Amino acid sequence: MRVMITGAGGQVGTVARQALEGRHELTLVDRRGIPGQRVLRADLARGRRLLRPRSWLRGNNPWRERMVGIDVLIHLTAAPRPGSHWRHHMNDGWIAARTACTVAAASGVPRVILASSHRVIRARLEGADPDLFDRVSGLPGSGTCPRPTTDYGLSKAAVELMGRGLVDRGSLKSVVAIRIGSVSRHPPGDPESRARWLPHGDLARIVTRCVEAEYSGFHVIYGVGLERSEVFDLAPTRRFMGLDDIGPGREDWATAPSASAGMTH
Repeated sequence: MRVMITGAGGQVGTVARQALEGRHELTLVDRRGIPGQRVLRADLARGRRLLRPRSWLRGNNPWRERMVGIDVLIHLTAAPRPGSHWRHHMNDGWIAARTACTVAAASGVPRVILASSHRVIRARLEGADPDLFDRVSGLPGSGTCPRPTTDYGLSKAAVELMGRGLVDRGSLKSVVAIRIGSVSRHPPGDPESRARWLPHGDLARIVTRCVEAEYSGFHVIYGVGLERSEVFDLAPTRRFMGLDDIGPGREDWATAPSASAGMTH
């Protein structure tokens, strides 16, 4: 398949690229170059097109032209920066994602994978509204609605809602929002980050599954270690990943998406 990765030069983008190299035809997009890689340089959150993403659809635009014929868009821009002005999170989070998804939908891209964050449910992780957690596990899961407490979390919540809306109105066939935890090669030192740790190996497995599995509609999964979690209910995520159930909700696993080398249009 032909896969485009925006934010390909970041940590998550690098792991995604390395996981998919040799398996799919990749188009890398970043606002900067990547040593040893051919990169289409574009800043989706800056310039006069800031609030008019449809203007990307007009005129001579190499980034938009390369979107035509893409099977999967992996949109990975925006990273948490403590102390940043809210406009930073709005531009790099919400506006960049809106631009990418608008062009993807207009170009006939059937599937988009969005980098969300565990911060979209930060208030729930801090104990708010426990009655809305999974009734069996008592933990927040894929069905837990966003309730952010920071501008960054708010921007990612908006991205999730946009993805759902694009599927609901038929603009995209499938969208996956990955609520990413703490990404690093080695376990973080502090207990809070370690509980949300996403090892590079599991990140590669998640990205590959999101690209290659057969599914439709809108999905939310958690980007944390795929073993047991004391913080999140991972049953829906593991079901999506096609893994054996390790907790409540075993009866739901019969509907797991099946792995495939391609995607039926």
